[in-house]
Amino acid sequence: MNDDKSQPLNNIEQIRDIIFGDNIKTFEKKFKEVENKISDLENYCKNRMDKIDNTIADLDSRMQSLDKTQTDNLKQLKTDMEKNLHSSVQKLEKCLEELKEDKLDKAIIANKLIELGLAIKGEDLLNHIPGGKK
Repeated sequence: MNDDKSQPLNNIEQIRDIIFGDNIKTFEKKFKEVENKISDLENYCKNRMDKIDNTIADLDSRMQSLDKTQTDNLKQLKTDMEKNLHSSVQKLEKCLEELKEDKLDKAIIANKLIELGLAIKGEDLLNHIPGGKK
């Protein structure tokens, strides 16, 4: 009974071989090779895309980390510069105050020296002031 069912299949294959000959087998073989190459290329492309996605994710993570680090560094730099500026302003104010004191001290000493000189000379200070007594 198996022979009866396989006989029509054998007949179909014989007819096909007669009509198409060995060409159909060659086409089937080449078609299978093309299918395999396409499958290989699909797998290759999928693997490459996965690697690209991983690389992009890694780069994004690194960029975020660098951005945070840079932001933190800029904040610290700003804080340091503000401290330095405040310290410099305080030093400048102190120097200005000292200059004012030195200038005031010099003026007082100059006036005292003039008074002393006049006293030694025996003259009155009022005689040397415009509009004073003569």
